[in-house]
Amino acid sequence: MFFVKLAIYSHKMERNKAESIFKSLENFVFSDFFIQKYKTVHLAIIKSDHSLDQNGEFKINNDYKLEIAFEDFSVIHIGLKSIQKSILKEIKSNLSSKLSRDELPDITFNKRPKLQNQSVEYNPYQSKQKFPNGGTSIINNNLGKDYSGSFGLAFKLKNHSGVFFISNFHVLSRRQNNIIRYETILHPSQSDTYDLGETNLNAIGTLFWFNLNEFMDSAIGKANCEKSVGPGIRCIPDLCVDKIKDSKIGQKVMKCGRSSNLTKGIVRSDYCTVLVNDSNYLISDNGKKLFKDQILTNCMSLGGDSGSVLINNNRNAVGLLFAGDAKTSSYFNKLSRIFKETNVISQAQIMPEIIFDRFI
Repeated sequence: MFFVKLAIYSHKMERNKAESIFKSLENFVFSDFFIQKYKTVHLAIIKSDHSLDQNGEFKINNDYKLEIAFEDFSVIHIGLKSIQKSILKEIKSNLSSKLSRDELPDITFNKRPKLQNQSVEYNPYQSKQKFPNGGTSIINNNLGKDYSGSFGLAFKLKNHSGVFFISNFHVLSRRQNNIIRYETILHPSQSDTYDLGETNLNAIGTLFWFNLNEFMDSAIGKANCEKSVGPGIRCIPDLCVDKIKDSKIGQKVMKCGRSSNLTKGIVRSDYCTVLVNDSNYLISDNGKKLFKDQILTNCMSLGGDSGSVLINNNRNAVGLLFAGDAKTSSYFNKLSRIFKETNVISQAQIMPEIIFDRFI
């Protein structure tokens, strides 16, 4: 799958105006009727490529625009131009009812992208490590041999003893309504041990904390002991991750995952709403779930990379991979938001308070 993208822009659009138009459009383009008709994937605030220098710094401060991504229209037996015309008409009509004539932005479709060869290669790391760390294979014991996910990073908490590690809700939990804390986390996943012909399942920890809401698909495991997991990232053994920070558009980033190993990219948006259509989210209707205020990058991931941590060039952790289309885009929760959550009640269970201390 690849996307057809719509650009919404004004000359030198300021960030606050971009956010205002974003909020005016969000409910409309993700309404049931619009999604069914046009297959909306994401809405994001981005920057024009020409406004960034080689270091990812803005040459033009106020040069924001909006991007709406739709699934490839070639699967629909109607002319592409006819569909584009219909979308433009409906979006312009929606904005006209909320904005004055002077405030209305320009709306145009990007040129139809050419289908390119896969830019991220499937090269899974399935081996068992004595001290599993960032980018190694993990999974909840109850998910069987059909799934694999990735170990994010190991860290300490200020208010709980022991060593912890982060990944996704859909990696560390059983993904259903009867989730139980303290379920067993395995390394490697049963899928990988099955592929390698191994039967010895290695329990490295238990499910400690989880949160699945409109902003995150996150979970934290607690290591069985301090020597059950290792520090840092498998793909970059000399890298010491420093702090948790917010990302910014144009920032160069990298991640290490179970399926695609080390990949590098650029933050395209720090304010993205995305519709995930995936059976991983079994507790939502039809496997569909809307996530808001996410990080959008170019394609950096494949299935099995979920749970990888996004790291910027300053060695700071900024995001947690949870979705992607394997052709054009990857999507990340904001790590700073995950650790700011308080009084979390997830799947009708009260979660322990978590206060981040440091990565190990």
